[in-house]
Amino acid sequence: MTYTPPTHGFRTFVIVWAARSPSVIGSGMTGFARNVYLAQVLYPAPEQKAELALAFTALNLGFTIPFVFGGPLAGAWADRHDRKQIMIATNLVNGLTTVLTLLLMLEATWPPHRQVLSFPYWSSLTSLQTGPHMASLLRLLLRCSGR
Repeated sequence: MTYTPPTHGFRTFVIVWAARSPSVIGSGMTGFARNVYLAQVLYPAPEQKAELALAFTALNLGFTIPFVFGGPLAGAWADRHDRKQIMIATNLVNGLTTVLTLLLMLEATWPPHRQVLSFPYWSSLTSLQTGPHMASLLRLLLRCSGR
């Protein structure tokens, strides 16, 4: 019983890696930028440390809770629908919400508490894409490896 590598295994890996990496890097950079925005723009004064801590907590809970509780549901839903369409739609929504967040951050009249409360809401809609993405990629890589 010898292992024979798939004919296009590394090529498939490179395609998946090249397609997924910008999304993951962009999501990480967006999360970091939101934290910097909170600390440097919305709550820069030393007497605003309590508000900043509350904003960080609300932001991070808003990202974590939907991921933990919605991820399994999204994965089960993705098993019953076309993953390619799900991935295209969620990446499109993720990009649009990022642009919308940027535009609203640049608008000076938008109250800080609404910004802090809306960041996690918008991101939670697209954080549910992780389950379908990982299920699709795993199935694709296993199919290409002959398993």
